[in-house]
Amino acid sequence: MITVDSWCLINPHHVTHIQFDITKDTWFFYLVGGKYISINEYSKGKIIVDKILKTVQ
Repeated sequence: MITVDSWCLINPHHVTHIQFDITKDTWFFYLVGGKYISINEYSKGKIIVDKILKTVQ
């Protein structure tokens, strides 16, 4: 489980794609090299997605 504060562990430029699994209520952040990080809780994942989008733009 990752907290919002540790979103910086994810280098936005290393994220290949982001998926939200409704059935598991979990975000999956897929990273370069095929690894992924899962983040439970919609709001936490949403905050991280927003930060990634801002950083990449």
